[in-house]
Amino acid sequence: MRLTVAVPMLVVLGNMLVAQEARQAEELSAQALQLSEQGRYAEAIPFANKALEIRERTLGPEHPETVVSLARLAGLYIDQGAYSKAEPLLQRALSAREKVSGGDDPGIAAILTNLAAVFSGEGDYAKAEALGKRALMINENVVGPEDPITARSLNNLAGLYEREGIYPKAEELLRRALTICEKALGAEHRETAGIMNNLAVVYYDRGAYNKAEPMYQR
Repeated sequence: MRLTVAVPMLVVLGNMLVAQEARQAEELSAQALQLSEQGRYAEAIPFANKALEIRERTLGPEHPETVVSLARLAGLYIDQGAYSKAEPLLQRALSAREKVSGGDDPGIAAILTNLAAVFSGEGDYAKAEALGKRALMINENVVGPEDPITARSLNNLAGLYEREGIYPKAEELLRRALTICEKALGAEHRETAGIMNNLAVVYYDRGAYNKAEPMYQR
């Protein structure tokens, strides 16, 4: 005779509640993303914060979705220039990601890139450079030196050098990034165009107008 195992009602209700809260967190995250894409960062923050609270409570502080929520909330603060609020969120995200992944990966590189943006915004270029270099090294080792993700790291680090006025280093990195994107994505891709524009800015800042103009025209 086949026996039927009775599932306690409390377990069923608990699972339903978890699923409901997971959907709620997804909806809140989607609302935050929509508002941020419209430049309405202050309005997006409460939605992102609530999504983070739900995921920390239901999934735990080291779950990948919690880490994503930490990084997204930090990103909103970065967009507002509220670096002191973004940094602790990113440090938490970095600690959790490093503990769970057990090694370097592009997710860690992305968090490092955002941390570099925080320190750059605060004028601490030495810390920003160290983080940007580490992010670049991770992507070169994990996804490869010819991957567009690596090109983004090159572009980000070049942006830091450009703000510091270290134009030769910025130019070198942007040329590498441009070569990667032209080969992997094509000359007409928006990422290729963005890097080309950044290289033109570097040329312009250096006073190399004859090199900047063709870049702008392309």
